[in-house]
Amino acid sequence: EKQIRNFALLKENSEWKVWRDAAGTQDLSAFLERGSEWRASADSIEQFPTALVNAGEIERVRLLMDNKAMVTAQLRDVLTRKVGQLQIPGSYERAISVLALVQRISEQLEDKNGVAVAERQIGDAFRDWGRWPDALKHYLNAAALFEAAGLRTSPAAALVSAGQVYFAQKNHKLAIETYEKALAEFESLRSNRG
Repeated sequence: EKQIRNFALLKENSEWKVWRDAAGTQDLSAFLERGSEWRASADSIEQFPTALVNAGEIERVRLLMDNKAMVTAQLRDVLTRKVGQLQIPGSYERAISVLALVQRISEQLEDKNGVAVAERQIGDAFRDWGRWPDALKHYLNAAALFEAAGLRTSPAAALVSAGQVYFAQKNHKLAIETYEKALAEFESLRSNRG
């Protein structure tokens, strides 16, 4: 029987472990977490997010429930990177569903900044899709979330995005008001530094 010799390092908590692929006849159950096929793979941090991106909503929930140990900041970051590939015409809805997943994972991790960033990115996806009212709603929510989290520069950046939507909608008065709010935020940051 041909042996597979593929070695990889996996970080589990703060401990590094060596994983090797084995022949199909070898029982690996001692190495697997009950109910999880993902711990056995050397590149699970790429495979699991890919499975989540390709799954429907019900399957995503099941995968996350069955693999709670995989819900990490690293998973969220990989999913966020994968969204960029989906932000093309015809895939916006899928990109938004993955960003909603990123937002839920950030909530589970109690990462307020991650929740606000995902909210802003959802606004970006709606803007690219041409759904201005939805984009505006998410930009304004993101600004409020950033402010509530105490992140000083991010609310202003989200307000600039909201101003761009108002401008695209030819609502110049609200665009100017929103840009002025963003400018006031940026100026207060500059005066606090000096």
